[in-house]
Amino acid sequence: MVDQTTFIPKTSAVKLPYRARGLGWLSGLSLIFFILSLLLSFGLFFYRSYLEGQIKTLANNLQKVEKEFEPGLIIELQKTVKTINSTGDLLNKHVALSRLFDFLEENTISDARFFNFSYDKSGVQMSGTARSYAALAQQSLVFEQSRLIKNVSFSNFNLASDGFVNFNVKFTAEPELIFYQASTN
Repeated sequence: MVDQTTFIPKTSAVKLPYRARGLGWLSGLSLIFFILSLLLSFGLFFYRSYLEGQIKTLANNLQKVEKEFEPGLIIELQKTVKTINSTGDLLNKHVALSRLFDFLEENTISDARFFNFSYDKSGVQMSGTARSYAALAQQSLVFEQSRLIKNVSFSNFNLASDGFVNFNVKFTAEPELIFYQASTN
């Protein structure tokens, strides 16, 4: 018989031991992130429950404290606060011309006098008489040098038959001369 040549070995060659391959580093990292996300989810769930409990406790405490206050007293105190605030507003806007008249008394020269006093938001208007044009110029200089009045304007000069000079004057006064609150500061 003819020997047949075969390339398949009749006995097995050296057996290599099978080594089980573990998880790769990427799989391990994924597993760690998965476990961390689960822990974080459970932690947030329990923290949410804790916060809801705290909210309920604080709401109950707030209701207890509100019951201890007298609602009538609170309403009365709110009315008192409104009254005090409106009184303060009234004082801040109160016009007290006495300081303006004191200013005019102190800053009017002896050779001039004023009459027909008029005050509105735009300023003060008065008519006046001076002994001469020189006295009128001196009065104008006194007013213009004062820091308490601004925009001083003398007009309508008229020499009267008795030798006196009639005139009109307009100016705006600083708030400290006009308003009560500004004058008390």
